[in-house]
Amino acid sequence: MKLSDQLLPMVLWTAALFLVFYLFRHYNQSRSPRVNVRIGIVFSLAAWLTNWVWYRNMEMKGIHLVELVMVSLPIFIMPMMRYYCEKCREHYAKTSVYVLDASKYYQLANHSDNFSFLLELDLKYLPETGPKETKEIIKVDFYCCESCGSNSIIDIDSYTWSRTSEHKWYIRESIHKHNTHNRSVTSRQKGLVQGAYLDADTGSKLKQYLVG
Repeated sequence: MKLSDQLLPMVLWTAALFLVFYLFRHYNQSRSPRVNVRIGIVFSLAAWLTNWVWYRNMEMKGIHLVELVMVSLPIFIMPMMRYYCEKCREHYAKTSVYVLDASKYYQLANHSDNFSFLLELDLKYLPETGPKETKEIIKVDFYCCESCGSNSIIDIDSYTWSRTSEHKWYIRESIHKHNTHNRSVTSRQKGLVQGAYLDADTGSKLKQYLVG
């Protein structure tokens, strides 16, 4: 069997999977990551059991690993669903902002039984230049329907914030800085809040402040 004959089913199968999962991700209205992951597992098993890739006579090294990666793609794609407003029939808009003083976030969060304390925080977009010393910051992902503004949702995560290192070997460093020097770099540490709904008043005020 020619190499091209061996690769063709894999290429066609991969293209078909990407198309199916792209369309599903775009039109899916589920807001539950757990449900979406389960759907992804079902899709993965269905793709494997239908045996879209004929590899019985293949002698290519790693072909089973490639097949495993292909059938596992939905599991990674499904949790990345976009929230959907059934009332307005449109997907939510997403805005990501940061609390650069993590201690302030924890202080207010520990003394509140809802998320109205977010209105008291200084929510900023990530600065282009990172800090001299690595520090903890809080990322707030705000999701809302731009049409009606109801049922706003937030994800909150803890991140470390640092800057890219200077290139000591760069020519004429003392005169001209490379454009990648000191850029902000973030790394997710842990999730604090996942898929939480905001009360109507807090959601409306945050939408007005972050989205307009």
